[in-house]
Amino acid sequence: QPAAIASVDASNCFDRICHAIASLVFQATGVKQSAVKSMLTAIEDMKFFLRTAFGDSANFAGGGIQFKTQGMCQGNGAAPAAWGVISITIINDHKRRHTGASFLCPISAL
Repeated sequence: QPAAIASVDASNCFDRICHAIASLVFQATGVKQSAVKSMLTAIEDMKFFLRTAFGDSANFAGGGIQFKTQGMCQGNGAAPAAWGVISITIINDHKRRHTGASFLCPISAL
C-alpha cells in the first residue's frame, strides 16, 4: 500500500501562503472581503527594489500581471495570525478526513 513520510517544519511558512486559499480561510473565519482584498492585493502588486551602498536599483521585481507575489511578506503584523488560522484549517481537515496523517509537536513529546 502506498505511503509517505514527511518531516516538515511548518512553524513560520508566511512566504508560502497561497492567496486564493488565504482568502477563503479568512472569509470563513469572519474577515470582511474588503479587508482581505486590501491586504492581498497590496502584496500581489508590490514592487521590490534592491538597495545597496551604491544606491537603489532602477529595475524592480514583482508588481506585474506575469508575476503576482504570494505569501504574507516579512514584517507583516497579520502574518502570524494568518498562518495560524490557515494551518489550523489544514490540520482540522486532515483530522476530519481521517487521512492517517499524524501531527506531533516536538515540545509536547518531551
